[in-house]
Amino acid sequence: MKLVSAAFVSSFFFSNVVILSFNGGAFHVNSLSFEPPTGFTKLLKTSTTSTIAAFSDNSNNNNNGISIDVARLPQDLKEIRHCRATAFADKPRLLQSERDFINASQVTTDPHVTCLVARSEESRRILGTADCRIGSKRRSNVLVNNVYVLPDQRGKGIGKLLMTAGVDQFVMATTTTEQRQQGMKITLTVQTQNKPALSLYQQLGYVPNGPANALVLGIAQATGADLLVEMYKNL
Repeated sequence: MKLVSAAFVSSFFFSNVVILSFNGGAFHVNSLSFEPPTGFTKLLKTSTTSTIAAFSDNSNNNNNGISIDVARLPQDLKEIRHCRATAFADKPRLLQSERDFINASQVTTDPHVTCLVARSEESRRILGTADCRIGSKRRSNVLVNNVYVLPDQRGKGIGKLLMTAGVDQFVMATTTTEQRQQGMKITLTVQTQNKPALSLYQQLGYVPNGPANALVLGIAQATGADLLVEMYKNL
């Protein structure tokens, strides 16, 4: 099935403007956002900070030999690009947005974006990635995009790990108790025919974001139409 994401068109991505998609173990996410404690943006780009170390230590590193941690840049950049290039292995001509995805352009140019990676604990090979966009306007919202898993690693729950041991724990590790007490909301969008993705989100506690999105989901389920629905969960 061919899919399109918010910024990318890919034979492995699952929708027309998607923040997270899943198909046979492959995920692609495109949105989440929160404002971190003062100075955290700088810490995200520094592999030696205690914040990153704490997140990596607390990420679930006992999931079938897969660990989730923050990418070390620029050291991991070549392998991140190799991983993402597999999304378009059979496509001779790429859109600019697809090239940007492969090159991890937002990771290298936007100081608010951090890349989380799933690694094989045995080989240290990067099996999947997810970008986290740190917002600066609203503390209550978090954004994640570009979740992707290597084709030969799909069906192993790596996408789910990137969303739970990755995104959820990353947010917990990089926000204050006061922020979380005020409420933190993670939102994402998914095409309704992305049934594995939709099922995963619901399993993780995501629900339609308001009556309008609940109506869209209901119409899609009743008619079989492939519609874009926004979902959210509170941490």
